[in-house]
Amino acid sequence: MIPLLLLLAAAASADPRLVCSADEQLVVVTPETGARKPFEQQPAEPAVALAAAADTLVAVSSSGAVAQLRDGQWRDVTRIGGNGTQERPLRVDSRYPQWATIWLRGDDPGTIPGAVGVSAKGEVRKYNTADARKMGEPFRAAPRALGQAEAGVPAGLTAGKGGAPKDLAFNEPSPWGGRLVAAAQPAEGDLPSGALVYVGKDGKARELKFEGKKLDFKGVASYGPGQLLLIDGASAGVGRRVLLAAPDGRVRAIPGVEPPCAWWPAPAPSAAAPR
Repeated sequence: MIPLLLLLAAAASADPRLVCSADEQLVVVTPETGARKPFEQQPAEPAVALAAAADTLVAVSSSGAVAQLRDGQWRDVTRIGGNGTQERPLRVDSRYPQWATIWLRGDDPGTIPGAVGVSAKGEVRKYNTADARKMGEPFRAAPRALGQAEAGVPAGLTAGKGGAPKDLAFNEPSPWGGRLVAAAQPAEGDLPSGALVYVGKDGKARELKFEGKKLDFKGVASYGPGQLLLIDGASAGVGRRVLLAAPDGRVRAIPGVEPPCAWWPAPAPSAAAPR
């Protein structure tokens, strides 16, 4: 009995795996080396957005089909699109550990007409705009358990020649300590824009950059093993690259893969309990 309990405990605490896209196929990738292993089963359509719901994986296609990898099998769970909503979502996240939250993109520029939640058991909940707002801002990488960041613009954060910014487009607590913010900039599209800056507990601000380029906050995805922050390079404004930001501020790309990506805390097959 004791060896079995230890085995199950090890499986529960195993580090999440990183799942990304390569040639429109999902692969499990090793962050340190970029080594890839194809999924044995692929969703019916290539994924354009991806997130975990507990140990399941939720994928959204460009046609709006939402599928879930559950118990080793992809299952169709719902569709998005129509009635003022685009088929391609704004983003998908795992702010609630047992749910994948799909944020909808409206046909009208800059609109977010609600959200759709998919639970680890395949339950689907649909939220209108007002209810979706209760879940917070659509762009969030920090675990929900960290709560909200302190309000206000951090001291020492500047916005170029204009001095300190008046508003923040992005502001959340960071597992690194301190918070991750972005000063509000003139929008370059239909959504707010701003460069990612990490502000430590000591109040010092450090921009997150890749190859000398600033990273827009809309690229933040989620934190994984070693507190590595997964960043969607396309949404961050640096091309279809998969980026990882470390607590020391270094940002690197994973070769050979592209968005979408997600940390997937799937249990090891050998430790799966019988059903």
